[in-house]
Amino acid sequence: MEYISLTLKVGTSEEEAVTRLHEFGAEVLFTSYNEITDVLEIAILYSGDIEELHRENPFIDLIGYKIYEDVDWNEQWELHCEGYEKGLVEFDLNKYTDQDCSVTVKMQPGPGFGDLSHPTTRLVLQMMGKYVYGRSVLDIGCGSGVLTLSALALGANSVIGIDIDERAIAHASENLKLNHFSKKSLFGTVDTLGSSILEQGECLILMNMIRSEQQVAWDSVKEYLDFNYEVFTSGVQSTEREEYLEQVDTWGWILLDEVEEDGWLGFRFTRR
Repeated sequence: MEYISLTLKVGTSEEEAVTRLHEFGAEVLFTSYNEITDVLEIAILYSGDIEELHRENPFIDLIGYKIYEDVDWNEQWELHCEGYEKGLVEFDLNKYTDQDCSVTVKMQPGPGFGDLSHPTTRLVLQMMGKYVYGRSVLDIGCGSGVLTLSALALGANSVIGIDIDERAIAHASENLKLNHFSKKSLFGTVDTLGSSILEQGECLILMNMIRSEQQVAWDSVKEYLDFNYEVFTSGVQSTEREEYLEQVDTWGWILLDEVEEDGWLGFRFTRR
């Protein structure tokens, strides 16, 4: 499968770029940031007029075409994921739990987004750590499965992971097997797992994605959430705080707590 690779101009905000691309109907596959050159690359699927996309979005510097199957995920994860060694990333969750024993999770490289390198993932873990034990969890936008795996490692009874990308779902499923959690979790799309969400009932909800993606994701799952829940989110920059709180207020959420790291915010909400 061929995808479009956009190299953005230096200083472009990832949030603004992704939001704008969504407005044009592009599907964002993954982003890649080169700390040496300070260049952000965004991989997308797009069926519209590529010249118009470039013309109407001056933050795009270069446009190229690549084959999705040719992506070297080991190389990508080695560049961007902390703790990568010999084809695996292993991270320690002890700081997020009061348990006496060592708690670790392993992941293998793949197309699903997420490890512990980005502040937003750490913020969700920090918020959910003391609440997840013995609970059912819904991970919306599960990506690589990093939060699903972490929830299970921290004692969640079961987790349902939802994503729109079949490749991410396959990647997350492999990570589930790697950690021997296959009997406690399901990964799939909303269409395939909607009834399972309803059957699960009261749960904790995790959602780590930028604000515009949260809107799309929430619209897709809210019909299945006719029960009590708490929500742990991140992917929101501190400059967007007021707009975001106005957005989730329309969803009937009440703010319980929030944390911050490097300009990113993590939130805990309950249903009104």
